[in-house]
Amino acid sequence: MDDTVVDQMEHSFALATAVLEGVQPDQWSAPTPCEGWTVRDVVNHMVGGAKIVSIELSGHGGDVNYHVNHLRGREPVDAYREAAADAVAVFRADPGLVDRTLPMPWGPETGATVATMFMGDHFAHAWDVARATGQSTDLDAQLAEHLMPFARDYADRFREPGMFDEEQVAPPGASAADRLAALLGRHV
Repeated sequence: MDDTVVDQMEHSFALATAVLEGVQPDQWSAPTPCEGWTVRDVVNHMVGGAKIVSIELSGHGGDVNYHVNHLRGREPVDAYREAAADAVAVFRADPGLVDRTLPMPWGPETGATVATMFMGDHFAHAWDVARATGQSTDLDAQLAEHLMPFARDYADRFREPGMFDEEQVAPPGASAADRLAALLGRHV
């Protein structure tokens, strides 16, 4: 991929938005591949993740509690669209963020690593929502292949129940997105 990491993150967020737009009104409470989480819970997590990017990288993190109901009283797709746009805007406002090492709640990371981390997180959760709601999980193959090496390192770093289950075997002929999901512990 020739785009910048911020362009790629924005593309991943747009892909996730398209999947969320495909959720039917009666599917928000459907279970997802994320054990114990409904579609609405996954989207709440995605909104919180985008807020981590925008709040932490703009220097306003501090004691913010990201584990709250970000969707309270909000339409999920609109809440996600807004949070994703805010995350991208922080990077666009200061292009030097991608090269700096930044304090994050889990430890210091470069801005490029943060963008890639959330690009992968939102791609994986778009897959979860697509799977839970009967949409195609054959998401952007080029982006999935691009994310594969990072996802392997990241999942191995944080592999534990509730975060990333053990890597699964994807069936022969599985799409790149399905192979990425299997790497992250999803059953495909």
